[in-house]
Amino acid sequence: MKPAQTTRIAATVLIAATALAPALSRPVAAQPTAADDERRARARAYASAGIAAHDRGDYDQAIVLFEQAYAELPHPALFFNLAQAHRLAGHSEQALGLYRRYLAAVPDGELAAEARTWITNLEKERGPAEPAAAPPKGPAPAPGLPPPADPAKPSPVPGNDQRALRYGAYGAAAASAIAIGIGAFYGIKANDISDELSQPNVVYRESRFQEGESAQTAMFVWYGVGGALLTGAAVLYFVSNAGEETPATAWIPTVGPDGAGISWSARF
Repeated sequence: MKPAQTTRIAATVLIAATALAPALSRPVAAQPTAADDERRARARAYASAGIAAHDRGDYDQAIVLFEQAYAELPHPALFFNLAQAHRLAGHSEQALGLYRRYLAAVPDGELAAEARTWITNLEKERGPAEPAAAPPKGPAPAPGLPPPADPAKPSPVPGNDQRALRYGAYGAAAASAIAIGIGAFYGIKANDISDELSQPNVVYRESRFQEGESAQTAMFVWYGVGGALLTGAAVLYFVSNAGEETPATAWIPTVGPDGAGISWSARF
């Protein structure tokens, strides 16, 4: 930056500080308090320190100090000071926004013409806005990575987890078969006792009848347990095959009035 241009920018900041002084000296309420005076004093100190940082070219520090001054006592002149510091720090978009905020607050202020000039210059440097590109249909995969999964298909389960789920399905299916077998045993026992008590000339015994009732209850309980395990096995097996077009094998649970079972199909 040329020395003449630097002197002009520094003078502009000092003008902004002069514009700030009347606002800092006015009371913020009908009866200013000691706290108000302290805030104004802090704002003056931050603004002065910001001008000093600007003059020595430390624009990032100037931005911080001007922001602290504005936090203590908001004044539109600080928008201009911040815009100048951001512009010189290379933050064109932030500078444009702050120049516009200054003009929105004081469109006829003594720094308004200067602000409009810098807005015009920055907009020319930025150039015409580029039309927004049409969003891609899907994210392009990074080099070396697999393409993104089709959302219409279930995500495949990782290999180790897939095997664990499949083994779990086999174990649940085996436990289901055992439970159904126990249920069948109690069903046969209940049926035998019923046939026994239905024979002619048989002496009715309450204990034997209760034994048949218990066997029938146990049958239903074990069939229920077997059916639940069978359903769990089918779910585990389905999850373990998530992401495959067609499972190589399939477990099909079957439950009927005479018991529960499982059928297995395979594709070769």
